[in-house]
Amino acid sequence: MKDYIIKFSLFTLVLFLVGCNENKIEGHVINKSTLIEFRDNIHNEGKLELISNSSYKFDLLKKYFDNIEDFKETEKEINIYPNLILINKNFKILINYELIYIEYYNLENKNIKLFKNISLEEYKYFKFLNENNKWIDDLGNVYGLGNFKASNYSLCGLMLHNIEYKYKVGKWKFWNLKRELIAEGEFVTDSSIVRGRGGCDYYIKTSKIMNDKWNFYDSDGKLKNPHFEEIYILENATK
Repeated sequence: MKDYIIKFSLFTLVLFLVGCNENKIEGHVINKSTLIEFRDNIHNEGKLELISNSSYKFDLLKKYFDNIEDFKETEKEINIYPNLILINKNFKILINYELIYIEYYNLENKNIKLFKNISLEEYKYFKFLNENNKWIDDLGNVYGLGNFKASNYSLCGLMLHNIEYKYKVGKWKFWNLKRELIAEGEFVTDSSIVRGRGGCDYYIKTSKIMNDKWNFYDSDGKLKNPHFEEIYILENATK
């Protein structure tokens, strides 16, 4: 009877540990072989910096995002207008004054989506990203066929004035510079709030790619799964 109790207790402990492991959010968002593209969406639009894995910026980012216990998992993508963007083929990280959103593929190639509310003080942790920048131009390098829709927002300052912009709507096709079809599908219109610009907040419409509405192609014309950076380029491509 005593042996039975011991075996049953061990079996219960194993089940408990397995259950805890299943519910635990997996870390290692950033791995050591990763080259990170950084964009400052406030002061340097249209430019990016490549952060190598031998830089102090990379080490500080890895240190922060290796600890994701405070993040919550979500099934749906959270659309925020980010101040800071970190992206490569395996992940994207969007950061503004209030929120951090992470989307990445784990070792089992499962798509994980996480978010966390942050304070202004925690946001200031990332100020190192704008130190000693070596900006390069982000040109997108794609051709597109589809329709834009015009909109505007009111920007505060010494005087209130309207800023016009365009966003992509409906069905689109994209080709690379070799004239190879790389993607086709239908954009979904979303909106996100922009905070901390010009003295007031405002909403801006965005063109979003939902995977179930799009096909992406490799150089042989075969269907493939897109990288985060490929989606980012098409969502933000403008004329």
